Amino acid sequence: MEKDITYYTNLILSDEVQTLITPYRDVFILISIIFIALGLVLLFQEKFFVAEVKRRIFDYLSDGKKFEKPKRFVRSWEKIEKLFKKGDYGEMILCIDKLMLEIMRRFGYVGDNTISIIDMGNVVDSSFPNKDNVKRVCELSQEIKKETNMALERSEMIKIFDLSKDTLIKINILKK
Repeated sequence: MEKDITYYTNLILSDEVQTLITPYRDVFILISIIFIALGLVLLFQEKFFVAEVKRRIFDYLSDGKKFEKPKRFVRSWEKIEKLFKKGDYGEMILCIDKLMLEIMRRFGYVGDNTISIIDMGNVVDSSFPNKDNVKRVCELSQEIKKETNMALERSEMIKIFDLSKDTLIKINILKK
């Protein structure tokens, strides 16, 4: 009555059983190929996936009612305000650009500068307002680095300062 393992092996490898399981085997192979393809896509898109996860975690943690604001951002803004009041617009632009880049990286965006981050198309106005102003600040910053004695109009600097402050208020780094 006892049958050894060779009986069961021969039964499984028989033509009748193999014809019975062939459609199921093909379906499982197809599902495996789909999962491998998804894995490869996620692997190649990993930097954006990780950046999005970091941004969402930061958005959760930056709720001002539960968590304290990053103090270094507030200190950087205080320095920018002093530069604005002194009329040192070139240094103010450089500091605003540096601050916005740090904040965007903290949000999980990936890029060398704010222009490259914004041009990638991942920045949405609802998550990071006044992105055109941030892009303009980066452009001015690059021009200032090339030409140190660049003339900057006061009216444009006031607009840039106000929009930058508005951005920081809307992303809950500064209070109104």
